[in-house]
Formats: sequence, structure tokens, C-alpha cells
Amino acid sequence: MCLNTLGGQTLAPGDVVDLPTRVLYIDSISPQLDVKLVESKGMKGKYCALSHCWGPEHKRSLCTTKGNLEEHHISVPSDKLPKTFKDALVITKGIGIDYLWIDYLCIVQDDHDEWERESANMGSLYEKATLMIAASAASDSSEGCCLSLMPLGEEDPGNSPLNKRAWAFQERHTSRRKVFFMPGGMIWACKTSMLNERCCDTPYKIHEHAGRSWSSLLEEYTTMNLARVSDRLPAIQGIATEMSTTRADLGRYRFGVWEQSMPKELIWVHNPQSRLCRKVPGTPSWSWAKIEGKKIWPLDTFYARCPVDETLTKFKRVGLGLMYQAAYDAMDKTMKEFEII
Repeated sequence: MCLNTLGGQTLAPGDVVDLPTRVLYIDSISPQLDVKLVESKGMKGKYCALSHCWGPEHKRSLCTTKGNLEEHHISVPSDKLPKTFKDALVITKGIGIDYLWIDYLCIVQDDHDEWERESANMGSLYEKATLMIAASAASDSSEGCCLSLMPLGEEDPGNSPLNKRAWAFQERHTSRRKVFFMPGGMIWACKTSMLNERCCDTPYKIHEHAGRSWSSLLEEYTTMNLARVSDRLPAIQGIATEMSTTRADLGRYRFGVWEQSMPKELIWVHNPQSRLCRKVPGTPSWSWAKIEGKKIWPLDTFYARCPVDETLTKFKRVGLGLMYQAAYDAMDKTMKEFEII
């Protein structure tokens, strides 16, 4: 299973892949870190990808902009790199891989059009990576990957700061192999197995996407944090893009909803206890992404295995049959919006 991507590819351990648009080339890590940003332009190779918390604005450091892009092509100043980035570069080179992808350095941060293009392909990018390096315990890039010779403390990445970040959700769900750095030690995980550095049982509360419905993924995803509410759909677009290449039965994808999964995906309930309820401009009211906060999908959660007619009967018993019927009635309007989007 670890050889198969959500997008339908089979990648053997030694296979090279198309590199992302830009990657960091690690020339050396000793006696000093020597790194530059390269435009792949069809290059193939193996690379790692970093998953990390950006942290608040005042904690963010060196990034790539239109103004320093050419400078980074020559050399990325190592003395300006935060500890998490340095750790990830050393780890990558240490396992014999020359390329590392870090969003903050490999995407031009003040180029909105590039951000839109790259975010749509984020799922493929993490899937094709030989390894995802997760700085799980670090709340910002200054804290490092929490390497320790004598691991102590929290060991479950499910309880980490990174696990609360919405962008990191699709990063770990699309990656085929990942290593989580926690105060309690390193945890290796893939689609079939897990290994704790201390060779003991680990709760590992992060669930993989395999076999889960889209609504089930969204119930977890909508609990995640975003600095910008407008990123609610872009931050999960990578998973949807990859699913669309192998799941023609799902139909078209619009505003977080699959055409052939209606009306079930139209029946979502917003948690009234959610602290923030910011709305996303330009998002239709039938989309779960219209309003911020945790959602549940009652028809999927409780009756996913029931035929439609049986589900409707069950819901009539508890007074929710009308909700299901209303969703069917709303489909005509929703489908018209699907056509014009």
C-alpha cells in the first residue's frame, strides 16, 4: 500500500519522480550548510517534504519573495534559516536525499497566482515525496524538530501543535511515509505500519484517509485551525485533486462537495459551540466551507452503510426525514450552480 498514491500511481522505493516546481538543493551540510533553490523544469529525482507550523507573524523568518528569488537561486543564506528548516535539511541529506521541499521557501510568498497553482497540487507533492518530515511538536519554525538522545515527554503526534493545523491535515493524509518528531521521540508511520523510536506501543491518534468517506475526513478537518478563513477550501484541495483522478464515480467537485455524493453531503450540522464563525465570501450557502467551525454529517456518521430508502425510514423515526427530503429538493438549485461555476 505504501507504493500506491491516492492519485493512482505506483511508486517503488527506488523510483524517481517529477520534482516540484522548486526544491531546495542540499549541496552539503558539513562543515557548513550549503543550500540553494532550484527550478525543476522537468527534472526527476527523490525529495523529502517538510510539514511544520508557521507560527505567528513575528515568529516567521526567511521566505522566498519576488524580491529575493534570484538571490535564493544562487544561495539560501543558512544563517537566516530557522532551526526547524536546518534540522529538516540535515535529516534529508543524512538519509541520502539531495532535495527538500519547504512551502515557505519553495513557493514565492507574495505571488498570489503561484500560491493558487501550487496549493491545488499539494496533495500530489506530498504523495510523491519519499518521506514527509513532520516537526510535530514545534509551534513555530524556530523550535526545531525536537531531536533528543534521551526522548522524554509526549509521544503521540495526535496531541501535537502540528496536528491542529488545517494545512498539515492533507500533508499527512496524502504522504505515503512520514516521520513525526515529538519530545517523546521519533515515530515512523506509513499506510501499513508504525514504529516507535522507543520500541513501545504508541496511541497514535492520527487516522489515515484510506477507506474513509469524504464526509468522515471533513468531520476531522473542520476541527483544524487556519489563520486565514479563506484558506478553508484551498487547504484540502490537494486531496480532492488527487481523488478526482481515480474516482470518476464521485463526479465533479465544487466548493468541497462531490456531485455524486449529494444529497448526503449537503446535510451538515454546524457545531454551535464553535468559538469562531467567520464566513467565507463567495462560497455558496449549501457548502460546509461557507462558515468556520466544526461540522458533522448525520447521514454519513450514523447511517453510512444503510441504503437510501432505509436511511430515510430511520430518519423519519427521529423527525429528520424532512431534512433528507429538503436536501433532495435543494439539489436542483445546487446542480444549476455546479453547471455555471
